[in-house]
Amino acid sequence: MSELIIPKKSTRVDLDFFKRHAETVAKDLLGRVFVREVGRKTLYLRLEEVAAFEGDIEKMRKRYKGVLEYPGTLAISTQFGQDLIHISTLGLGEPSCVNLIAGTLFDKQGYEEYVNGPGNLSLALEIDKDYNGVLLNFNKFWIGGLAVEKNRILKRDKSGLPENCKGYFYFR
Repeated sequence: MSELIIPKKSTRVDLDFFKRHAETVAKDLLGRVFVREVGRKTLYLRLEEVAAFEGDIEKMRKRYKGVLEYPGTLAISTQFGQDLIHISTLGLGEPSCVNLIAGTLFDKQGYEEYVNGPGNLSLALEIDKDYNGVLLNFNKFWIGGLAVEKNRILKRDKSGLPENCKGYFYFR
């Protein structure tokens, strides 16, 4: 586990972290670790690709139910039969969110797997619609660790993205 570092709770981001524009939050999440406690085990997901969406309140309300909640709230939507994980950003009632796209899943025992695709992430983290509306500062869900250096962040060019997509971001 070369760069996979289990974050200390002292590095946990607070909810104010999410009170920024989606693109800013997305870039600042890269390299950090999403922590999910499941029973007696803890899963860690190093965030390696995320997408930022902002604007068009009607599309956001319809497509990503829950993203208009308080910043730092999990919003789980279903598309193509898969649950997708979004995190609300900016402000209450503001159409702004970050979607989790890909990362490396690991645990304390040395298990490590690259998980690509938002539906695959929700399966790997055992997150479904039951967690819609859960705040990320809840003990079972939190994000910690350090972000990657800004000069390592790249924007993926994808065709056919909706107008409210501010980009897919990843790092090298």
